[in-house]
Amino acid sequence: MYHYELAGLPSIYLKNGYSIDSSPYGETVAIDDLEGLHGMIAISIIEGEKKLSQAEFKFLRSFLDMSQSVLADFLGVSDQMINRYETGKTAVTGSVDHMIRVLVQEKARGAGKVFDLIEKINELDRGIEQAEHDFCFSNDNQRWARTLNCVHG
Repeated sequence: MYHYELAGLPSIYLKNGYSIDSSPYGETVAIDDLEGLHGMIAISIIEGEKKLSQAEFKFLRSFLDMSQSVLADFLGVSDQMINRYETGKTAVTGSVDHMIRVLVQEKARGAGKVFDLIEKINELDRGIEQAEHDFCFSNDNQRWARTLNCVHG
């Protein structure tokens, strides 16, 4: 059994799904489907009934691929408050606990509309510039939809 500590959580053990090899620099560990493992860890955390610990909160933020700043903006708290949650200086409040569980569930079980919005916010936070473009729409006689390849004519 392998004690998996790279997630920052003290009590994660793997029965299989990993290999340990030797290199000139020491032991190396390869984890099969690391993203899948992190998804299962995240689901296990949010399905628990206890309040999130500082390490769990930090892991979940990382799993969401959100900076402290983006998560703070989304939750309506300061960057410093996110830092205080992650360092254990302040206990995670009930509303923040609930909201991060919703976000994780949405990401882990298939990104929905809320997570799509968060991904767009993350892109902006990472400084990805979006080119100015026109918005084009079409109506299929039932509803309007945004279309790609907007060509003026």
